[in-house]
Amino acid sequence: MATVSEINQRIDGLLSQWQSNFLPLFSSVSFIRGEISRRAFGGKSSPGENTAGSTLPTVPYSTKPIYADVKSLPNTPSAFQIGKRGTKIKSAYFPQGYGQLKDAIGRPPLELTNQLDIAFTNTPLAEAGQNVSIVIPDDQAGKVKGLESKYGTIFQMSKEEEKLFTDDLAQEIADAINKALQ
Repeated sequence: MATVSEINQRIDGLLSQWQSNFLPLFSSVSFIRGEISRRAFGGKSSPGENTAGSTLPTVPYSTKPIYADVKSLPNTPSAFQIGKRGTKIKSAYFPQGYGQLKDAIGRPPLELTNQLDIAFTNTPLAEAGQNVSIVIPDDQAGKVKGLESKYGTIFQMSKEEEKLFTDDLAQEIADAINKALQ
């Protein structure tokens, strides 16, 4: 069994280590990023939600007619490759707008969701001493701003996620202290 002096040394060593590298925080931020990602981007059969818990999209998709590059939209039905004049065109024409495009191909275009999802979940966390941040690469920041201006706050923690985060952080700290005392 350890003496009080040995326990104090172990705790002091742990606290000293945490001054420059607070591992429980890194672990908890990494955990909560996964939770935010699941909520924001949804799953194969479920849509994402904004921070307020409203299902995305929170407003109807645009019904303004649009043209889209067929190369960026796999599985585009040939019926949408007919233009306003009834002749075949190289791009796809969706007279009822983005909602029709999404319904026709069965998902949002990859340029919007997959690249942002991958960037959000795979970009290394930014660490600086006792601070850890989730980072969005510059090339995806405009997508975040655009989505949040249209659908409400998406990439901040919800109240439930804040509780999960604090609970996880408390557990990580307790586990680290217990490990240091063994």
